[in-house]
Amino acid sequence: MSKELDDCPCSGKNIRNLAAPWILLTLRTHEGIHGYELSKIIGRQLEELGISLNMTGLYRHLNTLEKRGMLASEWDTAAQGPARRIYYLTETGQECLLRWIRTLTTQMCLIDAFFEQVRTELPDQLLQGQLLPRLLLPKAPGELRMSGGCACSTETSGSEAQEKEA
Repeated sequence: MSKELDDCPCSGKNIRNLAAPWILLTLRTHEGIHGYELSKIIGRQLEELGISLNMTGLYRHLNTLEKRGMLASEWDTAAQGPARRIYYLTETGQECLLRWIRTLTTQMCLIDAFFEQVRTELPDQLLQGQLLPRLLLPKAPGELRMSGGCACSTETSGSEAQEKEA
C-alpha cells in the first residue's frame, strides 16, 4: 500500500465527507470528463438518495484530489466554448478507490453489527419508531438488516455450519 495513502480519508481516519469516493468511482467509469459533467453524474446518483450536490465543494475536492496525486487534469481547448479542465484518475487514485471500498465495507459491517445489537437490546423502541426513521424499520419483528448482510459477518450459512460440525 502506498505510504501517501496513510493520511488519506480512505484509511477511515476521516469519513465525514464521502465526496472523494464518489468522484474516484465516477472517474474510474467515465475517464476524461470535465467537472460539470462529473457533477451531473454524481448529482443524479445523490438525488436518488435525497442529497444535493454542492458544486463549489465538488471543485474543491477535485483540486484537493489532484494536489494529492489521485487525479490528473488537462485543459480541453478543442471543444467549442471556453476551455474546460478534463479529469483523469491516476494509478494512485485507483489504489485510493480500492482502499475506500475496503474502508466503507468495514464501516458498513460495523454499522450493520451495531444495528443488529440495537435490534436485540432495544426491540420495543425500534418497533415503535423511536430510534430509526420509518424507512429503516423492519417489516416484521426480527427483520432488521441494514445492508442485507455483510461480507465481514462472522455468521455462517447452513452449509458452512454443517462443514464445521463434520
